[in-house]
Amino acid sequence: MIAAELGADRVYLVSVDGDRVTVSHEFGRADMPPLRGVYRGSDFPSAFKEIFERTIVYKDVRTQSDFTDLDKRSFAGLGAVGFMAVPIRQGTDNLVWAAGAVSSRPRTWEPSEIALFENAVERTWAALERARAETALRDSEDKFRTLFERMRQGYDECEMIRDAHGRAIDYRIIDMNPAFGRIIGVDVATSRGRTAREVIPGLEDAWVDLMNEIVQAGAPRRIEGEVVVLGKWFDVHVYPSGGDRFIAMFEDITERKRAEAALRQSEGRLRDLNELLEQRVRDRTAEVRSLFERLVAAQEAERRRIARDLHDQLGQQMTALRMNLEALGIRQPDAAEQVARTKRLAEGMDRSIDGLTWELRPAALDHLGLLPALFKFVSDWSERFGVPVEFEDDGESRRLSPDVEANVYRLAQEALHNVAKHAAASRVRVTLSFGESEIQFSIEDDGRGFDPAAAASAGDGIGLISMRERAALIGGHIEIRSGVGSGTIVALSVPTP
Repeated sequence: MIAAELGADRVYLVSVDGDRVTVSHEFGRADMPPLRGVYRGSDFPSAFKEIFERTIVYKDVRTQSDFTDLDKRSFAGLGAVGFMAVPIRQGTDNLVWAAGAVSSRPRTWEPSEIALFENAVERTWAALERARAETALRDSEDKFRTLFERMRQGYDECEMIRDAHGRAIDYRIIDMNPAFGRIIGVDVATSRGRTAREVIPGLEDAWVDLMNEIVQAGAPRRIEGEVVVLGKWFDVHVYPSGGDRFIAMFEDITERKRAEAALRQSEGRLRDLNELLEQRVRDRTAEVRSLFERLVAAQEAERRRIARDLHDQLGQQMTALRMNLEALGIRQPDAAEQVARTKRLAEGMDRSIDGLTWELRPAALDHLGLLPALFKFVSDWSERFGVPVEFEDDGESRRLSPDVEANVYRLAQEALHNVAKHAAASRVRVTLSFGESEIQFSIEDDGRGFDPAAAASAGDGIGLISMRERAALIGGHIEIRSGVGSGTIVALSVPTP
């Protein structure tokens, strides 16, 4: 119709995307070749530039002074001589759509015709935009309805119900999706428009109060709660939608909650069992430690008894033997040489008895204390095994409890026994210091060393275990530092009252 009113041979509509120009609709004379298709705006350089700014009107494109040869050839390809085009822009520079009128002869376009065409183009664009918006809205509504009908989460739109004083007493369920009915166990068709208490008889007041609180706060909230009357737990997202209205989306999490409760119960039983086992371990450890304490005490008592018996009985007997040998040598001079050999043998036995007595229970430990006993033991050990020993103390010797002195002494015996047996050391350093609140004792050698962890895993660490147990008995801490080829340090600290 617009083509007839303008007296144009053809009117067409185009969409513009950058340099891409698409002719989507055309109206006019049937004897003219069709223009539908895709063109390049750059084939009309002067006209394409100008249409970005305003409506363009040409009486005869063949004589247009600012046209390039490319403009003229491109318009000739369209069968256009007289030409008019109206642009539609989004923003200042974004050309998105245009309409053109073409005449196959030179044409003077009247102002009324230009105004008519501009008005028609604007109305057509508005109609097209409205149609697109309505289509998009229908598509969106269709998609929403599909989602609404198919979503697995429950969905309901609600409005609070208040009494005369404005107090929330219930809420009405305006709409709901099929999943609502499936999860809650009600018929959707008969439940729409009813109150929550009608749909779920016995619904707790807490749910009404909670929805009212969210509506009044005006902010979305996620909650987990149980509807006791249904025996179900729900994960609910609540969105205030203005006034007293809100939207709720929820899903049934009852199985998850039951699993969590079962897990907590299982964890509780496991925790109780673990505590019971730990207590049994503590009790058994205490029993073993107590047994070890009694064993060590009995061992020390037996050592003391044996040492005393050796000293009192064998010692006296050896003294008597030497005296008898001396008397025999006087009475029988001709047996003097044999008596002398027997006497030397008796003296050696006497020294062995003294050494054995010292090993069992050194008298100096009972009468003089730890420092003199250790010094004597270390000196004898060095002479016996031919390993030089450097002994250092701080000169602050004092008496300790019998248990502490005995166990520190035994630790020193075990450590030096290991040096003699395994270390192949060329020198040893022993230190003993008495602090205000603890004693420090260490034995360091330059021997071949070992891997403590490997020794323990291989079952070769019985002596080390015994040393640790002895340290624990007197409340001390022992540290054994060693490495293959780097010697060994045994360091003991024991708190003192």
